[in-house]
Amino acid sequence: DLAMVFPGMNIKCTSSNKLLGLLGQNLAGPQTGSEFSSEENWDLHETIVLIISHSGGTFAPLAVSNLLQSTTKKIFLVTSEWDTQVGKQLRASTADKKGFGNMTSRIFSTGIGIHPAEPCSLSVVATHQLLTNILVYLMGTISGKGEEAMRRFGATFMKEDAAQLERCNRDNVKVLEEIVGVDCDSIT
Repeated sequence: DLAMVFPGMNIKCTSSNKLLGLLGQNLAGPQTGSEFSSEENWDLHETIVLIISHSGGTFAPLAVSNLLQSTTKKIFLVTSEWDTQVGKQLRASTADKKGFGNMTSRIFSTGIGIHPAEPCSLSVVATHQLLTNILVYLMGTISGKGEEAMRRFGATFMKEDAAQLERCNRDNVKVLEEIVGVDCDSIT
């Protein structure tokens, strides 16, 4: 979605395991089935990295976080809770430094916590919701900066699109309340 909304940005997605196979070894392993098949395809210097890991503690995302800290300090994490292994690592690496822009934390939490035996659907939905919130925020922030910012990022949306997505985002909560029969405002 981010790449469609901002085609002027260079947005790439790959698995932590692919990245480790390419950059985390003395001798890079072949990365078939990926657009990133050699180190020449990667320039991660000062890039913004978003690591997505429900548990925030599995080997590959933790290793990628460690590996990339020498390349960029702009590493963010989407995870199930604030206090995960990758989260601890990122907090330790930025303890004496200011955040990136207005961001003083580098951890985005879905707020569902760790559930070792949960079906993946819960974490997928929570992660999708959080990524939608980040997208809506970016759309609003960049469109609020004016036409020059919209051109610089190659934005393909109108302000009305951002407003409609925000409305749909809020309406999701209402629909979920109807499905489960609970009013979130009445919970204390």
